[in-house]
Amino acid sequence: MSFGSVLRDLRLDRNMTQEEMGFAAEIQRKHVSSLELGLKQPSLSTIFKLARALQIRPSQLIAQVEQVQGDPNIRTASPMRDNAGR
Repeated sequence: MSFGSVLRDLRLDRNMTQEEMGFAAEIQRKHVSSLELGLKQPSLSTIFKLARALQIRPSQLIAQVEQVQGDPNIRTASPMRDNAGR
């Protein structure tokens, strides 16, 4: 699965058309289609717009993509330590 398939599943879970998603995210329906088909990758600002339209946080959208991709090369960042924590 890819970003596009996650986006499509989330959109359909909310019973939204591509037109409705585009309107809610303030992007063109054609762009929604291109994202869902994997023809384009979203910019950071588009991820924020899509998340708002889906009524989720951008981090939730990205986490779902990471979850379905299951990339073993993705490591979570270790917590930052301040100078007092040395």
